[in-house]
Amino acid sequence: AGAFNKTISEIVKEVECFDLEKKQFVIKKNFDCGFSYRQSIFKKEKKYIIWQAKLNFIKTNKEEIESNMSNNINYRLERHPKEFSAGSVFKNLLADEILQKNKDLYLELEKQGLIRGEKIGVAYLIEKAGLKGKSIGGAQVSNKHANFIVNNNSATANDIKELIAFVKKEFFNKYNLVLEEELQYLGF
Repeated sequence: AGAFNKTISEIVKEVECFDLEKKQFVIKKNFDCGFSYRQSIFKKEKKYIIWQAKLNFIKTNKEEIESNMSNNINYRLERHPKEFSAGSVFKNLLADEILQKNKDLYLELEKQGLIRGEKIGVAYLIEKAGLKGKSIGGAQVSNKHANFIVNNNSATANDIKELIAFVKKEFFNKYNLVLEEELQYLGF
C-alpha cells in the first residue's frame, strides 16, 4: 500500500504471518516479503495470513507530522470522490511500458509534462478514453477521479466487476495497454 510517494514497505521491519500449508506462524523479514509496486509475497502466495507487523518509524517533529497530515487530507478531499468506493481501482502504468507499447501516447504525455518519474497515473488516461462517468448498474467510474469506481447506492459486486472489465477492454482497445487491478477480489 502506498500514497504520496511513500509505501508501507519502506517502514516494515518484519511481518508475522500464519502459513496455512505449514500450519504455523512464521516471521518474514522485509527482504523476504518480495515488496515491489503494489506487490508482495502475501498477494502472490495465498498461503499466508498476515497476523502482525513490526514497523520502523522515523522520528520527526509534531508540526511536520500535522502539516503533512493536513496537506494529504486536503488533497484527498479536493480530488477524491466522497461516494463509497474501494479506493484506487487500477495500478498506475510504468512509463517504460507505455513507451514500448504505445510510443505515440508516450510522446504526447511527455509533451504535456505528464511523465514524471517511472509511473504514469491512469486516471487521466481513463478520462481521456471517454470512460469517466460510465456506469453499469449502480457502479460508476467516478466523475471526480476516473481511477475510482463509486457505488451509487445500489451497486452489486457484479456491477463493479463488470464495469472494471469494461474499462479494461476499452482502455486496451484505445491504448494497447493492459490495466491491472490494484484491488483484490474476495469470493469470486
